[in-house]
Amino acid sequence: MKVLIIGANNIGHGGRSTVAYNISKHIGKDIICDFVNECKKEFPKRVISEIDAKKGKIINANLCIRPYVYRQYLWMRFIKKVVEKNSYEIVHIHCDNLQEAFRTIIWVKLFSDSKIVVHGHASNFMCNITLWRRLSANMLRKVLPQYIDACVACSEESWRFVFGEGNNKKQHIVSNGIEVEKYKFNPEKRELIRNQLNINNMIVFGNVANFYQPKNHFRLIDIFAECRKVFSNCALVLIGEGELKDTIQKYIDKQGLDSCIFLLGHISEVSAYYSAMDIFLMPSVHEGVPLAGIEAQYSCLPCFFSTGVSQKVKIIDSTEFISLELTNNEWARFIYEHTDLNTNRNVQEEIINSEYNILNSSKAMRAIYQNITQ
Repeated sequence: MKVLIIGANNIGHGGRSTVAYNISKHIGKDIICDFVNECKKEFPKRVISEIDAKKGKIINANLCIRPYVYRQYLWMRFIKKVVEKNSYEIVHIHCDNLQEAFRTIIWVKLFSDSKIVVHGHASNFMCNITLWRRLSANMLRKVLPQYIDACVACSEESWRFVFGEGNNKKQHIVSNGIEVEKYKFNPEKRELIRNQLNINNMIVFGNVANFYQPKNHFRLIDIFAECRKVFSNCALVLIGEGELKDTIQKYIDKQGLDSCIFLLGHISEVSAYYSAMDIFLMPSVHEGVPLAGIEAQYSCLPCFFSTGVSQKVKIIDSTEFISLELTNNEWARFIYEHTDLNTNRNVQEEIINSEYNILNSSKAMRAIYQNITQ
């Protein structure tokens, strides 16, 4: 079976792209997946090698620098050429909403007999939606599902946001799985990274998220500043890129925290850094089921999320949720009172076998593929 994956341009950097790739990696050798790289972003060398080993390929469209209207015309020509040349059984579209998927669905239907899977990853907790986008989304929810063979979402919240309340006959929930073995606590990697950063004797807070407004990094830094008053000798490690990174760095410098906050940028293999952390902190304004939150819990980190994060992210008992309406000092006190730095960080068997194991996610997606192509 040949599958074309669209909407996973950011493998190694973005959550939905990483999920899309990991599912394809574990779905079975008999399913060959090609990936569209719309913006010609550089895929990690490891990913390129693994796709090639499974006889898949990366198809570069290189359209992001084009003017919008002209880009849509080029996208139509690109989809026509690719689907006519390769005869895919399935085109799998990863998206945040149906507006994003629409431009691909119409051309796949027009130029091929491929089955279409639309896989939603966002929720209304994550997006600021204008009136026009709400109206167009409602219209597309009524029209598009009849042209889609399987409507997939990563959670019930995401399903309602992307597809609406109807269309339940085509509904499939596939959780955002991770490669759990990679995220198990590793004392050797912990020591190595802490030595590299010279934070060996410190209590290390951490966050993995790109620097965008919903991730609430300014509040995160303010909370950490209060935590320094109740925890002795602590540091904060921030992993990610994004439009606010330089502004955040200036804010850190202004607060006089540059000696204890580390902005590490993009890390291609972030798993070891969870082992180096002692506490994971995510005070996001809005969030669905963040992949980083799942990864941190598989490393058995004490995790503290804002109540803006979906409760579905919780998979270990020690995970806590705190309201953003509380003061920074109240956050710090709560974290201090609910943190056991001597906790056992060996992951339990029932957690390993949870819905967030990529093997379970891939198995579910394989069943969907087989069902719609029978």
